[in-house]
Amino acid sequence: MKKLLLFGLALTLSFGTFAQEKKTAKKTNKTINPASKVEPAVETSTARPTFTDLNTKGTNEITRSEIGKSANIYSVLLEEQRCVDYNTELGIAAFTFRADPATYPTALNSGSIITATSNDDGSTWAEHWVVLTETELNRYPSAVIYNPDGNSDATQAYVVAAGPSHRGDGFDQNFFASMRLDDQNNNVLYIDKDAAYSGSQLTRFGMQACENGFTHIVGSKYQDNGSNYSTELVINTMNGEFDDTEFSWEENDIDVDLALRNDGTTKNFWTFGSAWSNDGSVGYTWMVGQLESMVDDGGYQPIVFRSTDNGESWDEVEVMLADNEVISEYLFGTQQGTEAVWPLCSEVAGSVDMNGNLQMFILATSTYSMHPDSIGYSYVNDLDYIFNLELNADGVQTVMFVDSVMAGSVADDSEFAYGGTTGWGNRLSSSKTDNENAVFVVWTDTPNAVDYNNENAKPDIKAAGKFVGGDFNDFPLTNFTADDLYTGYYFFIYVSQHAIVNGNYFEIPVTTTVTPTEYGANGELDAVTHTYLSGIGYLVSGINENISAANTIKVSQNTPNPFNGSTRITVTTETTANVMIEISNIMGQTIYTSREGRIRGSKEIILNANNIDAGVYFYTVTVGHQRITKKMIVK
Repeated sequence: MKKLLLFGLALTLSFGTFAQEKKTAKKTNKTINPASKVEPAVETSTARPTFTDLNTKGTNEITRSEIGKSANIYSVLLEEQRCVDYNTELGIAAFTFRADPATYPTALNSGSIITATSNDDGSTWAEHWVVLTETELNRYPSAVIYNPDGNSDATQAYVVAAGPSHRGDGFDQNFFASMRLDDQNNNVLYIDKDAAYSGSQLTRFGMQACENGFTHIVGSKYQDNGSNYSTELVINTMNGEFDDTEFSWEENDIDVDLALRNDGTTKNFWTFGSAWSNDGSVGYTWMVGQLESMVDDGGYQPIVFRSTDNGESWDEVEVMLADNEVISEYLFGTQQGTEAVWPLCSEVAGSVDMNGNLQMFILATSTYSMHPDSIGYSYVNDLDYIFNLELNADGVQTVMFVDSVMAGSVADDSEFAYGGTTGWGNRLSSSKTDNENAVFVVWTDTPNAVDYNNENAKPDIKAAGKFVGGDFNDFPLTNFTADDLYTGYYFFIYVSQHAIVNGNYFEIPVTTTVTPTEYGANGELDAVTHTYLSGIGYLVSGINENISAANTIKVSQNTPNPFNGSTRITVTTETTANVMIEISNIMGQTIYTSREGRIRGSKEIILNANNIDAGVYFYTVTVGHQRITKKMIVK
């Protein structure tokens, strides 16, 4: 865990000022319904702000390989799409995108879908035309690799793709395609939208192929009130079963009893996802919103369902995060900090681990208001935070803090938005090893976000990970592109659901779209380049030691808290190790260091704050190679 948690960029060190500052509210800039965003028919070219600080340090630690080009940015809008995949059995990577007709003469229009595959770590890519059409305009593709049972020949594996499509003015259907990688057995199916629902129905979230022959993907169905708000919503799960040459698809809807605003519209963030165990025995799907049963008990948070029958039926998993002990260490309470702590979740990702549990990652900030119409408001100068939730059929089992996030979403109308019209979030994503014993979370952030209106305008790629049963010291929090030649220019990333394990090296396949040159010159409908990145990974020594060392230290919350004078903490370790304590202020400066010698078992330690000004601080306890950070308040 990070020692440095930069909490509230514009806050002063004074706790009194801190208390006043957090009373100011802001409304989230997350798009109400990005599902309805349709690319313009007229090509534009918008002047971009000139960035002169491209960091050419020359280390170039991240190897970049061009995959291909799309006609515009509308191929890669949302991180919940599954554009990149890696199959560990066959050692092949795949990236799926809409082809740029100017680059590929084979393309019949901008809705032609390519899956590019590589069997040499991204150095070279072979093109497979999954969908070629003159009439349908296919958009927002997701795709994964399915390897039939017992197959060891990469050319006999299949790519499975899906996404929304339209023939005219609106999204009136979804495409479902599959093709063997020898370019045979190509099948494309179009399924019309459900006429019972007036809103757009875009199937593009959380695609995954399982070893039992099923492929899963989710979307939503809703009633549109005419202003892109919904009055009724269900999660639409699509489940495809392989029958030797193609997939047959069935859908199962999940009724979600969402709370309603005073105007009768539902509350949701249009954030959906899905994750399955590799063998297909258990799966989870989710959205972000507020259930009717949660009014006065929570805000925008994950609503989760679980299936053990390939998506034929779903059971709700209880997720209650209000006043969670871990989350409350970082978030403000509602009603100017006087009431319950409600996380305001904007991005969610997850992977199913070896125990069939969902390792969910949420990007959350503090909900400002408890009023049913205003739970989308957060605090001015509050950061977002990433937390790891472990869930099973019985609900949330553990919650862990991962990192604070310095930069908020780039809004579509921001001066930093791509082409002047297309923004992006932090692209929170999850990956896991093939044996499901380690999970990773990947996202983008702008470390010096204060220079860019606190927006994620110069994104770097960050990641952390843990072994199942471990913590985020196993694969420490790392900014992988901080010293790279292209630092700050990692836009629209995608992350493979499976990591590559080569001995003790764990690599996470990642792609990025839009080059620095394209960002500086392009309009929203100009062609963009997709790039594969090698080098986002960890070299781990003593893997067995890491697993056995997991959860061997505990650090109590300081008592009393808030306090003046002195406070107590208890440190517990199962092994003999040196203990060091550091206290940092909210600007990241270490103001106190104490070496407590070697301990085994439990030890009570007194922290003296007589010479520390009132304010919010963080104490980091290091025991051997493990570290835990907690927040404390001096009054």
